[in-house]
Amino acid sequence: MSGEAEMKLEDWLDTLHIELLIKRYPAQDNRYSAWFGVFNGEFSWETGEFKQHVGDPMLRGKYGNGKTPSEAVQNFLKEVGGMILILKPYGEDRRQHIVPKNLEYP
Repeated sequence: MSGEAEMKLEDWLDTLHIELLIKRYPAQDNRYSAWFGVFNGEFSWETGEFKQHVGDPMLRGKYGNGKTPSEAVQNFLKEVGGMILILKPYGEDRRQHIVPKNLEYP
C-alpha cells in the first residue's frame, strides 16, 4: 500500500472544476480516448497538459486509450498519476494541480 488515502475521481474533478472527456473514434474499432479538459466558454474545450515534476520545462499532452470508455480512463489515470496537470497553460488564468496517484474510478 502507498499509505495515501484514495479519492474518487469525480470528487477530485468536481473540486477543481475539471472535466473528464472521453471520445469514441467511429472509424476505428473499439477505440476510446480519455483526457482532462476545461470548457473555454466558446463552445469548445481546452485540454490539460502535463509536466513530470515542478522543475520540468516541457509540457506534454497525455491521454489514455482503450477498447472501452472505462479502460481508456483507467489507462489515462495510470499514465498521469503523480504528474502536474496544467490547465490553460498560456493564459492569465493558468492553473496547475498534482494528479493524485490513487484516484478511484468508477
